[in-house]
Amino acid sequence: NAVAIVGSFVCLVGVACTCSPVRSLLGPRSFEHVVAAFSTLGCVLLILANPWLLAKIFNEDPTAVVTKVTTTTILETALCIDVVTTGAHMLFPVRWVVLSHQ
Repeated sequence: NAVAIVGSFVCLVGVACTCSPVRSLLGPRSFEHVVAAFSTLGCVLLILANPWLLAKIFNEDPTAVVTKVTTTTILETALCIDVVTTGAHMLFPVRWVVLSHQ
C-alpha cells in the first residue's frame, strides 16, 4: 500500500527531526513548524488511507468503486484525526518546557 509506505517514511523523518542533534540545529520555532507539518501530513494520510473517503474526494460513487469491505470506518478515521490534532495541541506546552531547558 503506497499510503503505508509514505506514512512510514513520514514517521521516520519525524523521528529523525525529534532526535536531539537535529532538534538543536532546528531551533524551537522551526521545530514547532516541523511538528505542525507532520501532524497535518498525518491527518491527510489518514484520509487517503480510507478508500471510501478517497472515492468521495474524487467525486465517485464509493459503492461502485470500493469492492471490498473496509475495516476503517469514517468515524474511526475522524477519531484518529481528532487524536492526532488533540495530541499535537496538548503536547505543545510540554515541548516548550523541554526545549527551554536545553
